Amino acid sequence: MAPSNRSANPRKAAKAGGMKPGLPMPEKEAVARALVKSETLSCRLTVAEKDSIRAAASSYGMAITEYLVKCHQVVGAAKEDQR
Repeated sequence: MAPSNRSANPRKAAKAGGMKPGLPMPEKEAVARALVKSETLSCRLTVAEKDSIRAAASSYGMAITEYLVKCHQVVGAAKEDQR
């Protein structure tokens, strides 16, 4: 079995108690309010496109939704910089 590398997936490391000491923990209620999401987006993809997006998200330790939202933010910021 390959040795475990907790830093490879920050979400799993945080769940396993791998948070850096000294960092303030936000209150659960504040996090819950900030993360309320009620909208969905559905898109049609080829198997290869979906696999590619899933692999890219996984390589950053993100869920697919989180990865797509971050990509959108980066593209939007780049577009703003061009103006």
